[in-house]
Amino acid sequence: MSDIVVDTNVFISSLIEKDPFHMDAMDFMGRVETGRCRAHISRIVVVEIAGAISRRIDDESAREATEVMAGWITVGKV
Repeated sequence: MSDIVVDTNVFISSLIEKDPFHMDAMDFMGRVETGRCRAHISRIVVVEIAGAISRRIDDESAREATEVMAGWITVGKV
């Protein structure tokens, strides 16, 4: 398993289909989801993701993204 430090933009790109880096970010997040790598983030990343998704999409999507991140943190994927 690889350990990688990840910036907020990777998570945001994976959640926004129209983002130009969406497919690359989805590939990376797939590796996190399957346990092939573990993402390390700063504590502020979850707050930044919620704010960015809320501004770009909607509040419900921001809540869902935050719940996904919390789940990954709980099981040690992030």
